[in-house]
Amino acid sequence: MKPWKSFVLLAVMFPAGCEAAGEETSGEVPPSAPDVTAIAGGQEHDLSFVTSTWNVELPEGEQQTIQTDGTGLQAVADHPSQVEADSGNSVDIRFENGRNPDQIVGYWKRGQEQEKAETLEDKTSLKLPEEAGTYMYEMHTQWSGSDYEGEVTYAIKVKVLE
Repeated sequence: MKPWKSFVLLAVMFPAGCEAAGEETSGEVPPSAPDVTAIAGGQEHDLSFVTSTWNVELPEGEQQTIQTDGTGLQAVADHPSQVEADSGNSVDIRFENGRNPDQIVGYWKRGQEQEKAETLEDKTSLKLPEEAGTYMYEMHTQWSGSDYEGEVTYAIKVKVLE
């Protein structure tokens, strides 16, 4: 195809795509993954958003699923440690607007090793591993309310001190 024909095709398609996107949401902002903060040693650290899937109800009463990708686990792993805390302690977890998820499943990863993390019943704190070292915490969360429904994976790099 000649270059000028490609340009004309894009010019025709682009405005149509914008209108369709605007019609789907009717100008309303759909729910999105809440920000999450880890608090350790009096310092706050944001957890990195990795992926999310949200169910959104459209004005016509139909459901739409929106999937988004964030930083990715490798980017979190390549980042310097964000949290430093003593072994055996816990890290407080705070969800934006106090919207704690209905379910949290977390994993501590260190090299090729992975073990399920212990999350306390109130879903607001996380017990650190006993062994010192650098870990990645991967947290899978799920909300299942009628007005707030979706799944999000977060991650943060943690340096556990002796």
